[in-house]
Amino acid sequence: MPKSKKIGCHAIHFFDPDIIGIQYNKTPTLHEIQLSIEEFGRIWSPNTTAFLLADVSYMKDMGPESRKAAADWIRGRNAPTYIANIGANWTMHLVGKLASNALKLFNSKIDFEYFNNEDEGLAWLRSKGARG
Repeated sequence: MPKSKKIGCHAIHFFDPDIIGIQYNKTPTLHEIQLSIEEFGRIWSPNTTAFLLADVSYMKDMGPESRKAAADWIRGRNAPTYIANIGANWTMHLVGKLASNALKLFNSKIDFEYFNNEDEGLAWLRSKGARG
C-alpha cells in the first residue's frame, strides 16, 4: 500500500519514487482541483517529468471551471506528463482515447491512456520511464 496524504475530498498516494496517484471520493470542486494542483507544484516543477495515476471515477461530473484549471496545469508544464487514468466510464474512455490520439499527432508532451485497474496503469507509467 502506498503512503498517502489526505487533502479535502481526495487523497494523494505516493507510489514509487516517481509516481503520484490521485483519488477523489466525490466530484471535485474548483477549489479541490486547485488544492491538487498546489500539491503537485510542491512535488513536480514545470520542468520535471510527471507520472500521474488518476482515478477519474468522480471526474465525469466536474464543472467547466474545474476542467479548465486541470487542463491549464497540464498545458503549463514544460516537461513530459504521463497520466494513467483508471475508473473511467465507457464515454470518458472513448473521448479520452480520441483526445490522446490527437495529441500524439502533434507530438505533444502530454501522453495519457485509460486502464482497467491500478496495476495496468502503474505498469504503463513504468514503461514510460517511471522508476519503481
